[in-house]
Amino acid sequence: MGTAQRTMHVPENRKKTPVRVVAEIDEYGNQRPLRIKWQSCEYVVDRILGVSRAFPFSAEVTADCYMIEIGGHISYLFHEGKKKWFVGEKCEQQLGYGV
Repeated sequence: MGTAQRTMHVPENRKKTPVRVVAEIDEYGNQRPLRIKWQSCEYVVDRILGVSRAFPFSAEVTADCYMIEIGGHISYLFHEGKKKWFVGEKCEQQLGYGV
């Protein structure tokens, strides 16, 4: 995957939900998420399909966006500020940014 910057926003019917992540960090500081712990479930990351910089919930805050495959489904995992991991959880109702 190239180093081109991409702008991506999470659809408005999603909210920023923190998750626990088990990741492998190599000797160069590169991270590879292995498992996601969310609510009472644990999901194994089968593949990382790509990583890019994104503006997931506001134009002011960037995050690394991991396009991942879990159980044959593509999902997105965000890493913000070197510490926080989150997903864009689907909501029943429309929510605006910043929620």
